[in-house]
Amino acid sequence: GELRLAGTGRLTTDRACLPQDLTAAGGLLLLATRPTESADGAGDFTDVLGLHHPDLSPAPAEGTLLDDPRLRQDLADLRRYFRDARLERLRAVDGRLLAVFRTGPTAADVRVLRWRLDDGLADDAQPSYLDGRGERDHTPADGQQLPWTALTRDDQLPAGPGRPPRADLAGELLVGVDGGRLTITAPDGRELHREPLAEALQTLADARIAHARLGTLLLVRVRPYQEETERHLVVHLPTGTVTRIDALGQACLRLPADQGVAFPGGCHLVDGTVRTFDQPVDGLRYERTLLSPNGEDVLYEFRSPADGRALLQPYNSVRQEAAAPLPCQGYALLADGTLIALRPAEDGPTRLHPVQLWQTPFTSERFAAEQPPGSGPLARIGNADLVRGLADCLALARLAAAGADTPAGHQAVLAACTRTADRHHWLGQGGLGDLAAPLAEIRDTARQVVAEYEAVAQLTAHAARQTDEAAEHVEGLLRTARGETLADAAEWVDRLAGLRRAQGRVEALRDLPRAAPERIDGLAAHLAEGLAEAADRAVGQLAEPTAFEPHRQRAGELA
Repeated sequence: GELRLAGTGRLTTDRACLPQDLTAAGGLLLLATRPTESADGAGDFTDVLGLHHPDLSPAPAEGTLLDDPRLRQDLADLRRYFRDARLERLRAVDGRLLAVFRTGPTAADVRVLRWRLDDGLADDAQPSYLDGRGERDHTPADGQQLPWTALTRDDQLPAGPGRPPRADLAGELLVGVDGGRLTITAPDGRELHREPLAEALQTLADARIAHARLGTLLLVRVRPYQEETERHLVVHLPTGTVTRIDALGQACLRLPADQGVAFPGGCHLVDGTVRTFDQPVDGLRYERTLLSPNGEDVLYEFRSPADGRALLQPYNSVRQEAAAPLPCQGYALLADGTLIALRPAEDGPTRLHPVQLWQTPFTSERFAAEQPPGSGPLARIGNADLVRGLADCLALARLAAAGADTPAGHQAVLAACTRTADRHHWLGQGGLGDLAAPLAEIRDTARQVVAEYEAVAQLTAHAARQTDEAAEHVEGLLRTARGETLADAAEWVDRLAGLRRAQGRVEALRDLPRAAPERIDGLAAHLAEGLAEAADRAVGQLAEPTAFEPHRQRAGELA
């Protein structure tokens, strides 16, 4: 299935009003409006709640969820006791349909009417009205689905010569706020990201920093000193790419199978792909997630508490693509997957409210179960398992083709191969394309590359140790040669011979695999300078008349 525009239409109301929200209930469309003038009479509820058939024609209230004397009484009481009360939104939460009325200026000034939605009934069964005390059901959804770990003083690393103070981010990166800049640094010292701060004179203790991890993504949240906005940075560890996405503070959602994170207006995948859309997302909060019965598509709903506008953001887990979000004032999702999006009022109050009709894969479970089953080996596996398997295989293909030629990049490929093979036992079964064979090839290649990196790392470490030992030996010889005064020619000959042997040891370092030639060149030049200085001192000492006196005495004793 796909999200496809099927047509447009209009919902009509008896009086001019502003559209506020739209939902599906009992096989009908429930339209919430905001009248521009108060109405008189017993039928006040028709000004704020109205029913329509799926073909957009008006529906009578008799025998529906609006046909209840308790509902009419509660609506009349609202109009009587809260003169400025207005219908703010319609919500379906935990088997309840809520109609949220704003009764005052603060967020807590609400009155919530509620109906019971029984999932065991048919799709066209009418919800039953409960009461007007649903405030406890009207709780915001949790939009932070990743656990954040706050940094403490124990995570701060001490400063050193030429090294400003840093804080450790889960052993992966370092963060600093020195010199009026926020910096993200790799453990090897490479600076990955830098951006200015409003307050230059601040320390790590002044900023509030937290981090979260999802696969190859490290999320960093920073609130600098005397700044109201929390900055959110996403680091793709295999490549070191850093992207600032402040919308993660509004909602940070896990994509299916931990393929990445979604936020209002886009998503960031674990393979490093970032997709954002040019949509106004200020003030949007996470509302709920809709899953298609085929297991392939996801629809994230974001809402603005201020004006009720919604943003519907579809995502396909097989292609790992986010389609363009659909902005609307509200929407109704029917059992057959038809989505009716209510367009915001652009020209003020009117009796005709435009809507868009979209064909989507988000059908009801009952509707999906009534469809004829498939046949063959694919049907035996099941659509949901096929979706997850294909999604993992395509993600692995993109990760391997990305070419992140780093140890972390190849480790990520190897881990993805192992995870995919363990999750989906059917990849090697007959009649399914034998995806297990290329998967095994990628895994073996990644394992060989990782082994090569480990061997190179060992050779590099061995060469570094040998160079360190040679440098320490050379420094000791030069310090002794400069600090001692020798009068005997034999001692000078031994000293110069030792420095010559050190030169040979330094030159032998060039034959080591993975040695650092720049460091060896510097060490050889330093040693040559010290040797020349020692030779000059030796010439001066051996020019003295008494320099060879010990030799003469020894010769006399031998004679």
